[in-house]
Amino acid sequence: AAAGLLRTWASGDCPVPLDLRLDAGALGERLALVPLDRVLVTDETRPAVAAALRAIGLPHSRPRLVTVSSDPAAWDPPAAGRFDGSDGGLVVFTSGTTGRSRAVLLTRANLLACATEVVRAHALEARDRVLSPLPLAHVNAPVISLLATVLSGGDVVLLPRFEPRLFWRVAVTEGATWANLVPPLLSLLDGRRDAARPTSLRFLRSASAPLTPALMEAVEGAFGVPVVESYGISEASSQVTANDVPPGPRRPGWVGTPRGVEVRVVGPEGAALAPDEVGEVVVRGPTVMRGYLGDPEATSAALRGGWLHTGDLGALSEEGALRIAGRSKELINRGGEKIAPRLVEDVLLAHPAVLDAAVVGVPDPVYGEEIKALVVPAGERGSVPADVQRYAAAQLAVHARPRLWEAVDQIPRNAAGKVWRAHLWSREQSPPSGHPEPPT
Repeated sequence: AAAGLLRTWASGDCPVPLDLRLDAGALGERLALVPLDRVLVTDETRPAVAAALRAIGLPHSRPRLVTVSSDPAAWDPPAAGRFDGSDGGLVVFTSGTTGRSRAVLLTRANLLACATEVVRAHALEARDRVLSPLPLAHVNAPVISLLATVLSGGDVVLLPRFEPRLFWRVAVTEGATWANLVPPLLSLLDGRRDAARPTSLRFLRSASAPLTPALMEAVEGAFGVPVVESYGISEASSQVTANDVPPGPRRPGWVGTPRGVEVRVVGPEGAALAPDEVGEVVVRGPTVMRGYLGDPEATSAALRGGWLHTGDLGALSEEGALRIAGRSKELINRGGEKIAPRLVEDVLLAHPAVLDAAVVGVPDPVYGEEIKALVVPAGERGSVPADVQRYAAAQLAVHARPRLWEAVDQIPRNAAGKVWRAHLWSREQSPPSGHPEPPT
């Protein structure tokens, strides 16, 4: 997949990486969003792509399926293409965790601007070697793992899948100096405290989903490697803010300062809010997308007044660091009180008896919506421990306390580690109505 991306960029075309872990229907929905000319497949992946095209009623000839060797060394060199920064550089699909997926068009200039800031933020050099198990079908790995490292002159080690028992062994063998991860993978690493880490490792990067201070502290304590949290979205080419690599300052629970872009937190009328006030995070700068392919209405809604409206809720500190509080579309409206699930989830995840948790709004005849907490207990799985419920009551404002509790075996998450909100809403038969439709 990485060779396919690099080859497509070199030829002047715009790559559209596909997630073949999706079923034929979901993959077909994404294929239908993009006017594809051809799809590079191997003998192994051809059946899945053909099934997806059939799912949306397209014959194999449109787009054209081009079978290539699974060994990139056997490919012919790409023909040199003619292009400039305004040309399409990458199409990625939004996660769809809070609604339907969209096709984000990023230009070559967008990608270069973001990759340059990643190099600066993490002080990447030619001696660096990244270890990345993240899928190339999302924006993080192509831009952060691949482009930024190539731009710095370093080396890229891509893992086809994440296996905790092998991760540190590969890191030692390859001499990795940093790793590009997401919180669920860090959590799995924390369970391998018997592993020896490579002395070459400078930091572990965390992005794409919330990182709790407790997990950050546990991983750093277990392995002696700093965890550097950042924040990004597909519509801004991935990275928006980042913490410094030590000895630079870091603040657990905060996702760092803006990198090469302007960031504001605004209220409902679009006015900038005071420090520490929670509002919508908006972004302006050279990394912001051209738009959503085939969806001018959604593009206009997201790009307003020169700013990308992310749909994420957050607050800026006096020093300009950003804290993410959730998504505006996720807000639970309990009798007029708006509650961000992320803030409640962070409290629950801080309790040692909780392995994982998610909060969702469910229909209520009195309040409109009531707060329900789904909890994966650390001990017996039959019920939510009373200690957890008492802890939540002590830590949360009255209107933000869950009234309904359920113990579950797992929380549905996507490949990036984000809670699959749409699945939770469907599960509780409470799809959000009247909520804004920001980028996902």
